[in-house]
Amino acid sequence: MNILRLANRLRFIVTRLGSFGIVVVPRGRTVADWSRQAANWAHVQIAGVTASAAPDNAMFRRYVAGSYSAIGDAQGQSGNFKGMLDAYQKVFHITQEAAAADPKNEQAQDDLATAYDGVGYAQYALVQSREAKANLTAAREIAAKLAAADSTNADMKQLWAFSEVYLGYWEERSGASASALKRYRLALSIWDALASAAPSDMDTSVRVASIESRIGRVLTRMGQLQEAVGDQQKALAQAQKIAAEHPGDEGPIYVVAESFVGLGDALARMAEQAKDGRRLDLWREARSDYAQGDETWREIHTPSSFSPTSFEVAGPKAAAAGLGRCDAALAPIVPKGHFPE
Repeated sequence: MNILRLANRLRFIVTRLGSFGIVVVPRGRTVADWSRQAANWAHVQIAGVTASAAPDNAMFRRYVAGSYSAIGDAQGQSGNFKGMLDAYQKVFHITQEAAAADPKNEQAQDDLATAYDGVGYAQYALVQSREAKANLTAAREIAAKLAAADSTNADMKQLWAFSEVYLGYWEERSGASASALKRYRLALSIWDALASAAPSDMDTSVRVASIESRIGRVLTRMGQLQEAVGDQQKALAQAQKIAAEHPGDEGPIYVVAESFVGLGDALARMAEQAKDGRRLDLWREARSDYAQGDETWREIHTPSSFSPTSFEVAGPKAAAAGLGRCDAALAPIVPKGHFPE
């Protein structure tokens, strides 16, 4: 089992230490709760193994790398991406040495890919775009190669999909929406297959819904509005189903909120372009979706800019901005006394 990967991209909800030990963080806790517990646990592990093992022992070094990875993830989920980058650079130093010492060792390559991914993820959040692209590309190349060589390597398929998503974020930021969309659809195909193979894996199902919503956002930006509405509705239905089956888990709630806001964005664009009697109805529908998104965001304690499954989110401000946009558009055209509350 890859000690540098957790069951979801947050990586400390369930285990990654295999025979070394297990850490479990109960579901229903906030991201801050998870982050504090993961970081505290990881520091304890580092202190413990440092006191009991020789630093040149390969198992010891891999164990320490796994613990620094947990610290990095905890820092990232707390919004401290510099702290995440610092931790993952330690992971990278250890895993790079191990991979160089034994280039044919698939586990060493697996760990190195995860280190590249963690460094690149933090650099993207810190707007270190050139460095982020280089490291995420390196992660993607290793993960795709390992996944192709071993069809049962679900960890590398997950990492491959995430690398595509984060490279897509970089391309969106650079204005290359079509290229980003292609990456997102590839990631969706990977997660769809994983979810079909393990239907009880909630985290992968949340990722499927998350990337559907992201695809809808890009399609809105590209002006493909009907298709965007379809993707957002599909993501919303998936996330609502998961949320109903797993009450108290914040992961699907983030997707519900994002999908409502994404629907509002697409419908507002339609309303701006409408020249017939549907214009008023579209603005009202958009406002209703923004309002439901705003209400859903209020269910989340201290929302982060990244979801518990590590997808970038627009957040509560986007819902509030959408409501303001709709109110400004509706004010001149809604009959007096009929303005939405």
